[in-house]
Amino acid sequence: MANVLEKILLAGLGAFALSEERTKELIEELVKRGEVTAKDGEGIIKEFLKKAKQSRIEIEDKVKAEIKKALPKMNIATQDDIKRLEKKINDLVKKNKKG
Repeated sequence: MANVLEKILLAGLGAFALSEERTKELIEELVKRGEVTAKDGEGIIKEFLKKAKQSRIEIEDKVKAEIKKALPKMNIATQDDIKRLEKKINDLVKKNKKG
């Protein structure tokens, strides 16, 4: 499950990298043709990167939320489950030593 999600996230990052590269190329071409100033081009790229980062964060949050919903259905132990079991074991060991 984690492997599949990792592949999905990596694919998304790859698409983002391609989009960023392509956007920079397009802006550079517009600057060369004089349709956009270099300063405006930099601003467009910065805005694109800002929005792309925001989108990435939103997607990551959605993926995390979906994973959190899916885990209980898959009957996979979570960190909280492991901590509860460790506490129970420690409590039983202490109780056994006393008794």
